[in-house]
Amino acid sequence: MADAVHPNPVVAVARIILVAIAFSAFVFLVRSYIEDYAMQLIAVIWGISILDCIFLLIATRFVTLEIGEKDLLYRRGILSVKTVLVPFDKVTDTRYTQSLLERIFGVGTLEVETASESGVPIRMPAVRYEDIKGIMGDFANRRRGK
Repeated sequence: MADAVHPNPVVAVARIILVAIAFSAFVFLVRSYIEDYAMQLIAVIWGISILDCIFLLIATRFVTLEIGEKDLLYRRGILSVKTVLVPFDKVTDTRYTQSLLERIFGVGTLEVETASESGVPIRMPAVRYEDIKGIMGDFANRRRGK
């Protein structure tokens, strides 16, 4: 296999931080009603947020898309591992989509479809376009006959 691509969890981390800020602001606004527990509640909110961010950073290391000469190998999982091997000639469509937040951070979602009825065999969120443009280019060139 030539290249390996891992997701970049920057959007998910940003969402976690924004939610933690929102909850902390809410606790700060109602602190007069929960006087004795406001600081402990804020500490719990940020502790859970930090643990969630650490888990995301570790979990993304266990999601890999390897780009070979003739196929894609997708692996996902820590304890239970799912592996999907898709030959380029079986690929019917590739899509790269970005939400507003993903565009801000320069990542998006890659979907690779095959002719099978089981749906999208590869769906990989939080991938930088620079990391997967080889897949998109190879697929386009094969479809054009180059």
